[in-house]
Amino acid sequence: MSRSSSKGSVPRTPRSSLGKRDISSPQPTSQNVRVNVCVRVRPLNALEKRTKQVDAWSYGNDEIFQTYIPWDKDKESKRKSKKKEAMNFRFDKIFLPEENNEDIHDYVGTKVVDFVMKGYHGCLFAYGQTSAGKTHTIHGAKQDPGLIPRSISLIFKYIEDQPDREFVLRVSFFEIYNEIVNDLLAPQSVNLRIREDRKKGVFVQGLKEEVVMGSEQVLALISMGQSHRHVGRTNYNEASSRSHTVFRLVVESAEKKENARSRRSCLNIVDLAGSENAVKAGQSRIKETGYINKSLLTLGHVIMKLSEKRKNSHIPYRNSKLTRILQSSLSGQAAVAIVCCISPSSKNLEETISTLKFASRAKKIKASVKVNYDEQTLLKQYRGEIERLKKEVAELRARAEKEQP
Repeated sequence: MSRSSSKGSVPRTPRSSLGKRDISSPQPTSQNVRVNVCVRVRPLNALEKRTKQVDAWSYGNDEIFQTYIPWDKDKESKRKSKKKEAMNFRFDKIFLPEENNEDIHDYVGTKVVDFVMKGYHGCLFAYGQTSAGKTHTIHGAKQDPGLIPRSISLIFKYIEDQPDREFVLRVSFFEIYNEIVNDLLAPQSVNLRIREDRKKGVFVQGLKEEVVMGSEQVLALISMGQSHRHVGRTNYNEASSRSHTVFRLVVESAEKKENARSRRSCLNIVDLAGSENAVKAGQSRIKETGYINKSLLTLGHVIMKLSEKRKNSHIPYRNSKLTRILQSSLSGQAAVAIVCCISPSSKNLEETISTLKFASRAKKIKASVKVNYDEQTLLKQYRGEIERLKKEVAELRARAEKEQP
């Protein structure tokens, strides 16, 4: 059921009030989890209604049923055409057109944020064809904030509710455009290289990171980054995302006591460019469309390989920048949630079925996540610097007292 959304740039704390949980109490150091897969159905848009397209699906009990069945014309013979077989799918949750970003975040985002604040890595991403509602799901609007602003708001609520822990948060924001990695927080930094380190894992070299103190600061950085993202007009819509973006937030925390261990977890929120038909996208967008579809095809292949659960099977992470960067998350080191966005239109039936098949494969993937401890955190450096400054102040005071007549 639809609910009115919160207004303003920083959304209110979700109804689930997960921020009240005590994340400083003992937590399991590892957990077996599976990928949380949901489907979001957008309403028919004005063009689809004007061209008499119909809703090709029906929905119930988190199942989606194909109700529009096109004729399958046999070009090889003059036999009568026959209808294709209808398809149906079941997922963890199906969000109908009347449900908003608050509903989606309460079900999807809060679970992943909960993991991240306890020291596990987390990843949220939206998948689907162009104009299916991915960017709206991730970023939202002023009247209906998306997964990123709602997750940020919840994270700072967690911090407020944990006065016995200290935190350092830092963010980065980048895009993958035509297989080139560009820093959206430092637009002069383009064509960045992907590296791998035994401790850090896979990372983007030279990426700017900003230490952040509050929700408003993070949202301002995202707004600035979004202004540098590649977007363009296509035959699908006026402002189509032409790149994949990754918003990354690193959370370091430790109890306020001597020799407390530091936890370091990472939240990735990914807004994928949409899969496209080159003809529908337009001739001027052929090169971009080719890169987008190639990277999404590689992502689909990686998901298929992971869902097969074959031992020693080669997983082609290196075949695209997107899967290379997401390797740690996809390979079972993070709690992952996927929102697959679909158009219900009969004209988009083929693309929608492709998205639902991707979602079905992703649902089979399981992971074993663990709490990440790191003694080389920025938090540790800050603590050391504070102690050094305290010592210097004490020495200066002692010297000043001796010099007094």
